[in-house]
Amino acid sequence: MRFRVGHDVRYEVMVEAANAAEAERLAADMPYEQWELRYVSNEDVVAFEEDPRNPHAE
Repeated sequence: MRFRVGHDVRYEVMVEAANAAEAERLAADMPYEQWELRYVSNEDVVAFEEDPRNPHAE
């Protein structure tokens, strides 16, 4: 049986800035690999091709 699994990942970083607009700009210019926190905020699993309640039904 095949499943599609999806993860929504939340990234967080602390930046020093004079205002919110500057903070958004600084964060947008920073690659995600440099962000301090990342974690899965949502996960979904969807079955394909077969009935997940009875995968061997004919």
